[in-house]
Formats: sequence, structure tokens, C-alpha cells
Amino acid sequence: MPRGGKTTNPTFKELLSEAHSDFWKTWEEATNFKHHGIRGEERADAVRRFLHEKLPKSYDVVTGEAIDFEDRHSTQLDVAIFDCIRNCPLLAKTNQYLLPAEALLSVVEVKSN
Repeated sequence: MPRGGKTTNPTFKELLSEAHSDFWKTWEEATNFKHHGIRGEERADAVRRFLHEKLPKSYDVVTGEAIDFEDRHSTQLDVAIFDCIRNCPLLAKTNQYLLPAEALLSVVEVKSN
């Protein structure tokens, strides 16, 4: 199978289009909430679910805080990605996690605008 051709794989294109549509549908559904905090949390949750479904299972996607070795806490992390095979949360409540700063692979701040 040659690589780097100019033609697009129709199956790949269709799957990307479907994922794109599903994500934006969920994002737009949050518009039904008029409270900015609730709307923001729903949109952050949409991003977390999307990434959780698409990333390899060795990664986890959560919300919460990070803490470093000097006991400095981050602000709220809307989307935090970490390797759950090599790291574990220091504290895990229902929907909030406290992660060692060294465990973070990526952090995303979700904004509606």
C-alpha cells in the first residue's frame, strides 16, 4: 500500500467526519444550559469523553488538580491526560482527581469562546 498519495481514504474520511459531527453535536447541546458554569462543565465533559474514546486505553482523561513535590496545587484542570499504567491518582473522588504533576502528559483548558 503506497503512502503519501494525494487521494484520501474514504473510510478514514468518513470515520473522521462522524467523530467530528458527534463531538460538535454534544458541544452544541450544552447551549441549552443558561448557567455559564454548567454549560462550561458540559463542554469540558464532551472533550474528556471524546479523548477518552479515541486515545489508547493506557491513557486516562480526567478533571481535577495537580500537585507538585512542594505541595503547590494547580488551578482546576478541565481536561488532564495521564498514563494510567505508569501513574495513579493520589486521590480520586467521584469526578475529581488529584494527580502528581509529574504524571501529566497534557492539560486542556476548555473555553466556549
